Amino acid sequence: MKPVICFYKNDQYIYSDDSTFLSANENIFEFLAAIEKKYYAVMKIVQVDFEATFASVFILNTFEIVNSDYLNTTEKVEIEFKPQISKNDFIQKVIQIKKDISVGRYYQVNFTSKFSAQTEEDSFSLFKKYFSLFKSRYSAFLPLQTEQKNFEILCYSPELFLEKIGPQIKTEPIKGTLNTDVNELIKSPKEIAELSMIVDLLRNDLNSVCAEPVQVTKHREILDLGYTQHTYSEIRGETQMTLPEILKQTFPGGSISGCPKTESLKAISELETEPRGFYTGSIGWWQNADFKLNIAIRSFKKQNTKIEYFAGCGIVFDSDPESEWQEFLTKAGRLSVNL
Repeated sequence: MKPVICFYKNDQYIYSDDSTFLSANENIFEFLAAIEKKYYAVMKIVQVDFEATFASVFILNTFEIVNSDYLNTTEKVEIEFKPQISKNDFIQKVIQIKKDISVGRYYQVNFTSKFSAQTEEDSFSLFKKYFSLFKSRYSAFLPLQTEQKNFEILCYSPELFLEKIGPQIKTEPIKGTLNTDVNELIKSPKEIAELSMIVDLLRNDLNSVCAEPVQVTKHREILDLGYTQHTYSEIRGETQMTLPEILKQTFPGGSISGCPKTESLKAISELETEPRGFYTGSIGWWQNADFKLNIAIRSFKKQNTKIEYFAGCGIVFDSDPESEWQEFLTKAGRLSVNL
C-alpha cells in the first residue's frame, strides 16, 4: 500500500501508511457531514473534485509528522511531456473568452489544459523527485482506489484555499504569473485587475460564512517559486461553521473558476473538453473543527503508465493570447516539454 502524504504546518508533512479510504460520488457535502460526525477527533486527509461530484477521505489510523527532508531526493526525473492542446487551439479559446468578456458575459475565466507522458516509474518515487523541484507549501500524495477512481495524485500546490484554526478562517488567492522582472508583474494593469477581481469574489464568498465582515489583510504580495513568480492576497474572517457547511458556500475556489463564479463555471464546461476532476479541487487535512485545504494546482495524475500534468491561466479582457500561451508553458516550468 502506498502512503498518504499531506502538508501540515510550516515545513512539516503528515505521513501515514495506515489509513481507511472512504469516498462518495454524489451528495458529497452530506458525505462530509457524516464523516465529521463519526470521525470528528480523528486526523483526516480530504480531497474534493472541482465539479463537487466526488469526494474522498483518508481516515488516518496512525500517522507521523515528518519534515520536508524526509521527502527530498537528488535523483532526477527523465520524463518528456507533450501539451494536449495545440497552440492554435489554446489561442482560439482565449480569443473566445475575450469576446465573451467584451459583451459582458463575465469578467474573467480560468482556462486549463494538460500535458501528458508515459512512464514505468513508480508514482511515489516520482512524487519525491518532483518534490525537490517544485517550491510548494501545500504538497500532497494521495492514492485513490475506487471503481471510479484508480490513480495517484501528485500535488505541489503553492496556493491555500482555506485554513480554519479555531474560529479564524483565511484564504490566500494567487493571481498573476511572470518569470521575468518582478517589477513588471507588480505594475502590470492586467495582473492588477486579475487578482483584484478574485479578491472581491472571495471576500464575498468568505463573508457568506462569517458573522462579521471579512478583512483583506494582504494584497498583491510576491510569491517567488524560483521558476515563476506570482502575486497573492490574504483575506481573513471568523466563523463557527463546519467544513462541510463552508465548502458548500465557497466551493470551488474563485481563483481557478472566474468571476462571476456561476457564469464562469458554465463557460469552463463549454470551453474545456473534459471534467477537471481532482485538478483545481482541494486537498488538505481536517481534524476536529480545524482544517487546511489547498487549491489542487501544479499537479499530476498517474494512472498505470500514463502521467498527466495540469496547468491553466486566468483570462481577462486585457489578456494577450500569445502571452497566455507562454504563461501556460511557464507553469510547466519544472517539466521537460516537447512542443
